[in-house]
Amino acid sequence: MSKSLPQNKTRTKCPMCLQSLISPKVLHCLHTFCELCVSLSMSKEKRGEEFVGMFTCPLCQCITSSMLTDETQELWASHLPNLSAVVARDETSVALDDIYCHPCKLDGKSENPIAHCITCPEYLCETCVQYHKRFKISMDHTVIPLIPKNGRKEDPAVEYLSRCMIHGKSFKYYCHAHQFLCCSKCVIVQHRGCSGLECIESVLDDYLKGDLKTVLQKQLDTLSENFRLIRDHDKNSIQLIRNQSEEMKMSFNVWKEKLVQTVNDLQQPVLDSLDKNQKDTEEEISERLKECRSAIVALETSTLMVQAIRSTADKTRAFIVFKKLSQQVDSYVSKLDSIYAKLGEFNLEFLPNKNMNILRDPESLGKTVETTINMRLSGDLLELDSFPIQRNTHVDKEGCTISGIQNSEFATLKHFYM
Repeated sequence: MSKSLPQNKTRTKCPMCLQSLISPKVLHCLHTFCELCVSLSMSKEKRGEEFVGMFTCPLCQCITSSMLTDETQELWASHLPNLSAVVARDETSVALDDIYCHPCKLDGKSENPIAHCITCPEYLCETCVQYHKRFKISMDHTVIPLIPKNGRKEDPAVEYLSRCMIHGKSFKYYCHAHQFLCCSKCVIVQHRGCSGLECIESVLDDYLKGDLKTVLQKQLDTLSENFRLIRDHDKNSIQLIRNQSEEMKMSFNVWKEKLVQTVNDLQQPVLDSLDKNQKDTEEEISERLKECRSAIVALETSTLMVQAIRSTADKTRAFIVFKKLSQQVDSYVSKLDSIYAKLGEFNLEFLPNKNMNILRDPESLGKTVETTINMRLSGDLLELDSFPIQRNTHVDKEGCTISGIQNSEFATLKHFYM
């Protein structure tokens, strides 16, 4: 049975758009991007300049050149090979002996591969290689043999780099004019008129002087160490940002609870004042109600007395009663005028402090800001400790670890949490 291959989700995403790879294309440095992303990046990079058939990898700055200098930017990207099967030498890598033919795996078989198709990309056994070359859709694919060496299959990345990305043939020549490796077809099609075209064997001695392999290995090691430092630094930065964000949320909740408690404490005097105003108003109205009830009873009694005196034969007594009642009427008219003068609709209102109006939207509290200090190279490696990345955000004013931009009017609410 075949061993399961480890899944590396980052390898299925384009480093430019951070989405799943669509029509993946591989550069000379073996970094892979969407075909459209390469075309768009070339358009931005060469805006207003003549296209010279070269593209700089945004990850490692390695230049990918092509013999098809007469092609447009859009077509140039389409001539790049599809995603190659580069076996990574990191913690997620897999030994070539543990890789099996991909088509056969779909049928539940575990056949050892003898070749790798760069175009698909897939590992193929001997039978599948034959079928791969017969089908019209795949007969033009670039298939690289896995050459046995010391009991192990050769890493396809080495064989891949030794072949022309356009024609699939091994490099045989070197063009000094363009500083370019060429296969036999490249020489005929693109470099036929170039001066300084030599076989690779003829230029080996010049390029191997000065221990080129040692220098290259040192450069690769230095670059790898730099990227590892940046990778570790960015991992720590992500964790730092998450921790800071959690601290901000906790601090903001503490600040909010303190603000609410302060408002609760401050509202008691306001409520006491409200109770007093309510009591005073009710007492005033109750006193007027008492006067109205007394007047109504007295006036009803006077009405009965008028009805009774009309039937009496004693005119003197009737005159006295009428006179007294007339005086009583004058008295109640004066009292009614006095009541009308004070009569009105009673309303109790709360008039908030106008400074409270600044809390009208989220930005009234403040806003989150991000600040980044650029890193610089120091010697061979990055001195990351000297150039920390900071993420600062404002929330609190009292002992909170968060800082940032604060609403200038927010200081007017300091009595709520000082």
